[in-house]
Amino acid sequence: SLSYGPLSFSLDINEEWNRIGGQYDWPEYEVLPKSYWNYGLILTNDHDLIIERQKKKNDRLNPFIRTNVPLQLEVRARRIPSWIADDQNVVGLLPQSPVASSEPDELIKLIPMGAARLRITAFPTIAL
Repeated sequence: SLSYGPLSFSLDINEEWNRIGGQYDWPEYEVLPKSYWNYGLILTNDHDLIIERQKKKNDRLNPFIRTNVPLQLEVRARRIPSWIADDQNVVGLLPQSPVASSEPDELIKLIPMGAARLRITAFPTIAL
């Protein structure tokens, strides 16, 4: 996992919300990933990490919502297609590092863990 001072960071995963029950005042939802989540990090030196401070539009915005975070990280990564969720959408064991991947390099965004509802915080590293 990556930390910056006291903050631990999770992958910024797009979310799909589906109402599955409950009552009008207390609905129940399932939240499913709408973007890839199965990444391994490519960290060869400190220059691989990009730290970006977000400009606040309004001080009253809730920093615990993924679109309002005051700080985010970008890091190079590759997808690991063999790392999958089960039929209940539960992610299996973290692959043993280093992991081979022939997928292309991507820049992924990491946000403070407290702002992520779907959390991938521990990442394997990619074999280079």
